[in-house]
Formats: sequence, structure tokens, C-alpha cells
Amino acid sequence: MSYVSRPIKFTISGTQITPKKAIKYLGVSIDSSLTYAEHITAVAIRGAKTTTAVSRLMHNKGGPKSSKRRLLGVVSQSIMLYAALIWEQAMTVLSYRKALETVQRRGAIRICSAYRTISRDAVQVIAGVSPITLLVLERGER
Repeated sequence: MSYVSRPIKFTISGTQITPKKAIKYLGVSIDSSLTYAEHITAVAIRGAKTTTAVSRLMHNKGGPKSSKRRLLGVVSQSIMLYAALIWEQAMTVLSYRKALETVQRRGAIRICSAYRTISRDAVQVIAGVSPITLLVLERGER
């Protein structure tokens, strides 16, 4: 015998309520299994959009100095690290870590005016940016 899963609906005072897979509370998407997949995906997208917008302000040749570039690069990093204390354990999942590292790498490339073929580790050292996984762990220790 097979069961067809139907969405559970509740009725309270004549209003139908259907449960969602995730809720958003104080800017953090919390899903039922606490994987934070939706939150990390959304944060990576927001960080990428911010990095792109800030990159348009900084030309590779003749743009601002690296200290000003670093300041602008921290903007997307701050967006990605919001509420890291809550979703710190999600960084053990490789795909989540890669999504955030990709955005951070793009920002680091713009900070040091490097070519896109440079490795992630090298560009982080040159730009003076700590890896996102270490920053999340640092936020979790507070």
C-alpha cells in the first residue's frame, strides 16, 4: 500500500494555513531540518550581487588604492557573515562552503586587481582576506 503525501492544512478562525518548508526570522531562513541551505544560497546570491555592484565602482587600472578596495570588499563579506553564529555548523557541507568561497574569491580578485585565473588561496593572501570558513568559525566562538 502506498501513501500519497498531501500538504497538511490547518484552519484557524476560518483562515487556512499551510506549513512552509522554511521561515524567515530576523533575516535568517530556517528550514525544518536546520540545514540552512536556503539561507546560504540566498546570502551567496546577495553577496555576489553586492560584489558585482561594488566592482563596477572600482576599475582595475587607475582605480582606488588597495586599502579603499579592501574596505569596499568587506561589504559583501559582512552580508555573507550575518548571523554566522546560527548557521556555523552548515559550513561542514562542501556545496555551501564552495558557494560562499566563490563569492569571496571574486571580491578578493577585485581588491588586488588580479586576473581571474589566480588561485583562491593566492588571491586571499595578496588581498589580505581571511577564508570565509575561518571567519564563520571565528564568529561562532564569540
